[in-house]
Amino acid sequence: MTAAGIYVRISSDRLAEGLGVERQERECRALAKRKGWRVEEVYVDNDVSAYSRKPRPSYKRLMADVEAGRIQAIAAWHPDRLYRRITDLSALVEIVEGHQIEIATVTAGDNLDLSTASGRLQAGIFGQLAEYESAHKSERVRAKHVELAQQGKRSGGGPLPPFGYRFVDDAGKQGLALDDEQAARLRQAADHIIDGGSMHRLVAEWNTEGYATPAGKRWTINDIRRVLTRAVIAGIREHHSKNGTRKLTLVGTYEGTWPAIISPDELETVRTLLKQASRGSKSFGHAGRKHVLTGVVYCGRCGQPMSGRRFGGRDKGSGYSCNTVKGGCAKVAIAAHRVEDYILDFLAVRDPRMSEKPVQTKQVVAPDRETLAALARIRARRTTLAEAAALGADVAVAAAKLDAEEAALQASLVVPIEASVDPEKEDPGRRQRRHDGLLTKAEVVQTHEWIKAWIDKVIIAPATKRDGKTWTRQPIAERVTIQWRAR
Repeated sequence: MTAAGIYVRISSDRLAEGLGVERQERECRALAKRKGWRVEEVYVDNDVSAYSRKPRPSYKRLMADVEAGRIQAIAAWHPDRLYRRITDLSALVEIVEGHQIEIATVTAGDNLDLSTASGRLQAGIFGQLAEYESAHKSERVRAKHVELAQQGKRSGGGPLPPFGYRFVDDAGKQGLALDDEQAARLRQAADHIIDGGSMHRLVAEWNTEGYATPAGKRWTINDIRRVLTRAVIAGIREHHSKNGTRKLTLVGTYEGTWPAIISPDELETVRTLLKQASRGSKSFGHAGRKHVLTGVVYCGRCGQPMSGRRFGGRDKGSGYSCNTVKGGCAKVAIAAHRVEDYILDFLAVRDPRMSEKPVQTKQVVAPDRETLAALARIRARRTTLAEAAALGADVAVAAAKLDAEEAALQASLVVPIEASVDPEKEDPGRRQRRHDGLLTKAEVVQTHEWIKAWIDKVIIAPATKRDGKTWTRQPIAERVTIQWRAR
């Protein structure tokens, strides 16, 4: 008895119910029974289009079984389940001719004979019709998406509303209204980021409060980044298109028909800050630096700068260590709170080795909301210029103007530190926040630049073994040497 493989496929199954493929399988089994075939296996590609060029794993496995001789016949509901492009048909013909495979379909005849010219002609007609139908459908769908975008309407979505919203009835259709609790959290989170706060702190606060994601899980940085950067929360409908390529590109922005949680300028500011932070950039002043002694603390064994990092064990938390990436010996490390407390206490009691006035230095200050919004608008305009340049437009003059605007804004963020102000004692609350890694990046930069105004280098000596065998914590003064700035 001929061993047959049933191939079933449906392009879209949004509810993942598989009802379409079940119906195809049932009718294909009846076809195989009429043909006297033994069904060896059913190959299912559910929710996979044959026109989109996306991989069809089960179809690929079917072809491999045909070439291995395990399958001698194929049953399908219609030829377009097997192929929707002429190129796919050509590959199928080559395999069928090489292995004498029978093909039968439920709706287009019991025998699709690809071994004859007339059979291939018939298959080719089916293929051209299927390709036309798919292309025409794609054009209609794209046109509908453009129409919805221009009207400020959403084009579908999942079973859950976007975070910050709830579904409501809107003239018989699904609309969006604010979810007061979620919207308030998004506003607070956006303010936190714009004011220089960290994503780590947001995640820690939400999870500590027991506030779960809509799916009932703990929040991650990527989760919060995703909900904070969606255009929907600014009442914006963004329309993306591939425009003949495989990469989605933003081609239009329209006012949405739902209420906004934050303003479009605030959205662009948040997007810009989070993008800069993910790249480790320092271009906005308070993005990048995490440790107050970075660039000041040096290894006492090899002389190379030490880097901030996370520690485990007894000194669990932040610390500074010499590492080979910067050409160091990787033999010296110290807990951050020990050396930072020591240095800041020295400054607070005004050690006699300090100069009368600190050497004047410059500090990159955290930009205010207005400056951040302006920088975000520049970023958005750069994206538009890049797209225009890709289409052949001459954008040199406009790009130069943007460069000048950004340079002026960045220059406004650099101010000299006041030389006549003495350092103040760090209050206990701020000290604890520094120990816990909860200072804003603006506060870290401010503390770092203040230390540099008085101190040139902090040298950390290697730890020593008291009895030659076991490590014992040494007094911090035995390990730290301060090199003060010249008078």
